[in-house]
Amino acid sequence: MVEKRKGYIFMAYSHKDRKKQQLLSSELKKHGYDVWVDDEKIAFGAEWTNSIEKALQQATALIVLVSENSNVSRWVQQELIYAERLQKPIYPVLTDDANIPLHLANIQYLDYRKPNKKALDNLLFALQAPFEIFAKSEEALDVYERNLSKKQSAPINEIKLNIVGQGSVGKISILRRILGNPFNEKETKTDGIFIARWYIQSVNSNAEKIKVNAWDFGGQEIMHATHQFFLSKRSLYLLVIDSRLSQEENRIEYWLKIIRSFGGGSPVLLIGNKIDQHPLDIDRTGLQKKYPNIVGILETSAATGTGIEKLKAAITEQVNNLPHVRDLLPESWFAVKTKLEGLGQEENFITQDKYLELCTENEVSDETSQRTLIGFLHDIGVVLHFQDDPRLESLGILNPQWVTNGVYKILNSHELFKNKGVLERSMLNEILNSSEYPSNKRLFIVDMMRKFELCYDIVPDKKFLVPDLLPKDEPDISFNGIPAFEYAYPVLPSSVMTRFIVRVNQKIDNGIVWRTGVFLKIGKNHALVKADIEDKKISISIGGLEYTRRDALSAIRYQLDEIHESIKGLNPDKLVPVPEAESQKYEFLLQLERSGVKEFPIPGKIGSKPVIVDVSQLLSGVESESQRRKEQGATINNYYTASDGGIIVGRDFSGNLVSGDYNKINSAEIDSELKDALLQLAEAVNAMLEKLPAEEATEVAEDFSKLADEAIKSKPNKKWYSVSIDGLIQAAENLDKLGEPVIDLSKKVLSLLTGGVVK
Repeated sequence: MVEKRKGYIFMAYSHKDRKKQQLLSSELKKHGYDVWVDDEKIAFGAEWTNSIEKALQQATALIVLVSENSNVSRWVQQELIYAERLQKPIYPVLTDDANIPLHLANIQYLDYRKPNKKALDNLLFALQAPFEIFAKSEEALDVYERNLSKKQSAPINEIKLNIVGQGSVGKISILRRILGNPFNEKETKTDGIFIARWYIQSVNSNAEKIKVNAWDFGGQEIMHATHQFFLSKRSLYLLVIDSRLSQEENRIEYWLKIIRSFGGGSPVLLIGNKIDQHPLDIDRTGLQKKYPNIVGILETSAATGTGIEKLKAAITEQVNNLPHVRDLLPESWFAVKTKLEGLGQEENFITQDKYLELCTENEVSDETSQRTLIGFLHDIGVVLHFQDDPRLESLGILNPQWVTNGVYKILNSHELFKNKGVLERSMLNEILNSSEYPSNKRLFIVDMMRKFELCYDIVPDKKFLVPDLLPKDEPDISFNGIPAFEYAYPVLPSSVMTRFIVRVNQKIDNGIVWRTGVFLKIGKNHALVKADIEDKKISISIGGLEYTRRDALSAIRYQLDEIHESIKGLNPDKLVPVPEAESQKYEFLLQLERSGVKEFPIPGKIGSKPVIVDVSQLLSGVESESQRRKEQGATINNYYTASDGGIIVGRDFSGNLVSGDYNKINSAEIDSELKDALLQLAEAVNAMLEKLPAEEATEVAEDFSKLADEAIKSKPNKKWYSVSIDGLIQAAENLDKLGEPVIDLSKKVLSLLTGGVVK
């Protein structure tokens, strides 16, 4: 019998390539993989997009069938975007002579244009290899395969357990209990990162153990800036909270969003500690619905030991379920890894020559294999080694705990705090005064902080500024700049603003900078960039010469967008401020412009009249029209306004259901299930209209409008609404995958209107 894999593969494809998908899915299933395919997995009547999002959240990896059809499929693109946000491994499989999409160009693809045994074997091998190896390059995968075929292999059997949460919730006490140690009433806070090793039983073999590297992170606010470098995907998370405190005081959703941003869809065990003092009182169902990666909610008391055995059992189960825990390594690579770890416990830094000597002793002799191996060990957190930075590479291979605790010693320095974040080189002798940080290695810790964008030079190699220790008070600034742009975040890590300050430090005007803001001089313009951590927003205001404001804004946005790109799960909304009204989403304004909309009204602030927005003028404050056309390939179409307020635009019909039928449905006093179904249908129809010719789109919009009018009546007339539904279904049947949600939701609406009787 074929061994079942843990997790499953999500298959992204165009329905025009259904036969190719079925052929590949069949082969993968024969080799033990579970494959998620929408046709097979989404039940009739289920909400399509929610089903796909849930499947992607739970998927081990995504295979995308790259073809001319999938390259123009909006559904495939949306699935890819969502998978990237979740940091899922993506395997592009080329099925015809289509170009590889630009956003997949940095991932090697697998050639399946001729679906023969060799092509299948290449795909199966790529799926078995550690994704960090596959993602590096084709050369790295070839080196891995060559080394694997030469000798025996062994599973890594190793995982990282990240323990996070607010300060003083008992993280270190929980960890000590897991390790079998007694409770210490006088336990002090974790000033850096405490790393402990624990071995659990593998379900595959009684003789096999899995090593768990447990990392306890300091919960103090100053520590949060470094989490981006140590929270990772190849992990299980314990989010520890204090049962005596409320859900809000524990900042549960903040931590869950941080984990989602840095750890993708990694599983989370939510631990309510201190239940000997108060029972856990949180919205369990609501949290698990909103964050499907919560795989368990447990209650413990580190003081009494209550719940610790259940917690250990839950960790054991989850670790055994992680798909990458048993990735194979060539035995020669495994031997080098084991010896490096042993040396790391004795020495905090190992020279490059010593590493090469270890490789030679264990028959990892060619340079490409040596570089691939050390790069992989860096990626999974066994060591730190920066091959892309000559200054840092020269220091050799490093113990991550040594580096991290050195950084934390600096960040926690009371003297540095009193000095308002200004770090003199001479202060390092006091801060890093232990024997593990010899004088010739202390400046290296500052180099690491530069690398992590935690500080910048005031005087090169002599004086530095650490933005996370700047005063919190905003200084008085005489500035009358115009609000130009905003970012709204699901969660705003403090590191976003401090990293931005580090990046733009050469542009700081008159030293005006504080912990959450900075005043810049860019050419002939001044700019004020401020973060509101509680409101989860960064706002940008620009003053100075009008004709160069856009260039100054572009320079600021470039730096922030690069930071956002480095935190894959962050995805802030981009907003354009509107005088006397709410800010508008930048993407929404771009869509309006592409649809030919020149002006539209939005509600003014409380007590004021509606504001008429000039779409092009707003957008031109951010980017020139020529740049927008270049980036988006947008074409501005002629348009006219339909009688119901919808907007009809050439072949790119964009039914503005939000302001017309959508609001009409939303405000109607009808059954909640019917309302939800109609609103979902409105969105599905709106998406479908963009793919229809103008004349047909007009008819479909009219069908939906008549359906909405009839459905919200106290006694809907079946004669009228059934005709409208038939029209929607007929139009949807002529489309590919995009039409299926309209068909399903139309039938659902019909069922609700007829009391469950659908002909």
